[in-house]
Amino acid sequence: MASAGTNIIGGAMFILPALYILNIEDVSFLEMAIPIVLGGVLGVFLATVFRRYFCEEMDGVYPFPSGSAAAEVLESDEGSKAHIMLVSGAVALVYDFVLNSLGWWQELLTTTTFHWGQVLADKYKLVFSLDNDAALLGIGYFTGLRYAAIIAAGSFFSWLVCIPVAYYLGGDHTMVVGGETMLLANAPVDAVFSQYVRHIGIGMLAMSGVVVRVVKRAVADLFSKGASSSGMLLRTQQDLPMTQIVFGSLLMTILFAVFFHVMCAESLTQTVIAFVLVMLFALMLSVVGISSIAFTGNEPVSGMTIFIIIVSAVVMGGAGMVGKTGIIAILMMASFLCATLAVSGNFMSELKVAYITGATPKKMQQWQLVSIVLAGVVSVGVVFLMHHAYGFTGEGALAAP
Repeated sequence: MASAGTNIIGGAMFILPALYILNIEDVSFLEMAIPIVLGGVLGVFLATVFRRYFCEEMDGVYPFPSGSAAAEVLESDEGSKAHIMLVSGAVALVYDFVLNSLGWWQELLTTTTFHWGQVLADKYKLVFSLDNDAALLGIGYFTGLRYAAIIAAGSFFSWLVCIPVAYYLGGDHTMVVGGETMLLANAPVDAVFSQYVRHIGIGMLAMSGVVVRVVKRAVADLFSKGASSSGMLLRTQQDLPMTQIVFGSLLMTILFAVFFHVMCAESLTQTVIAFVLVMLFALMLSVVGISSIAFTGNEPVSGMTIFIIIVSAVVMGGAGMVGKTGIIAILMMASFLCATLAVSGNFMSELKVAYITGATPKKMQQWQLVSIVLAGVVSVGVVFLMHHAYGFTGEGALAAP
């Protein structure tokens, strides 16, 4: 239950400050909270749909580094495991203190620190960097050599192949960096990565084969009255009934469509388009997020949300949603989907802990629904407090990138 706050907070902290940055302050607390809560609940349902595939059927294939680490802690006793954890925790504490507090060396080691590295970056757009944070070293250990090598290969491909290609093919393309418009050829390497190459990686994570397979099984479970019923399953295999999951997921999406129609839409067509968009994005990108969590322990929620905003803005703009109303509409869709993706990915890691330790997934799903509603309301309240205490624009404001 405690983790639900960090699971759902992305929908609030990534999106809602944009309203204040754009000087839109007539959106009420309730109007902000509704899409966050509905999206969070949908995220729980989607994680439940995919649980059996990712946690049971693919056990041993996906390393789930964060979930495995949590399970190790829960299964340790006062013997050798606890001793190793205490010693390694102390080593990491000292390491991070020296790194972050004393600053004896930089956390991010990069070739641009050296003159020859700066020449490589300026002339050939080649940059190599290494984050040596203790937490990442620990995640690498749990991920294992094979998947760590795959992730590293993806990083090399992004930075040493995709970025130079982007400069070569799109040098005359204009982009905005720090509020300044410039040619891509003159843009810094990290800006090209964040605005273009990063989204290529997110797209590569999409796994439609997984979606098709899981949806087919969900439909079979929905109409099955045989051995798949919860009464015939082991306690450690019991989820919420598939009828509740399917109809609950549809209900959350329909309720958001109703909210969208009342608050933002000017026609039924706009509402239907928004309904189709959020349903497709929720289903497809939740698999992307869960896959990322399963491989690396991290989820590219902010990158996926930016992608959602871009596509939704183009589509809904074509449907006639413009101006302030259009901005609010896109941000409400983004907050709903961002909460969905953040919850589905992170909750799946917790369901993996349940599988490893022998907990009952159904119980976790029930209490996660309760805590998501509470955390969703509280997270919006925190954004309100931060806005009134510090603000998101002007001198001394919170950055909210």
